[in-house]
Amino acid sequence: MTTKPTPGLNPVRLEIPDHWTPETALAVFELINDLRDQIWSRYAIDIQDALRRQLLPCDADEAPTPPKDF
Repeated sequence: MTTKPTPGLNPVRLEIPDHWTPETALAVFELINDLRDQIWSRYAIDIQDALRRQLLPCDADEAPTPPKDF
């Protein structure tokens, strides 16, 4: 799925080192997972709304009209 970046935010491509020990990789993974949990606990509703808006068609601001033979 391709999404348009939010104005003012520039996506960053992260390079993951290939020399980490398994312990370092696990520590980084746990840190990111904890960060994700904290962000979700604070912004869950906002994130859900943003994801919903991304999944809607472009003209979703207008109410869909039912087919004439409906």
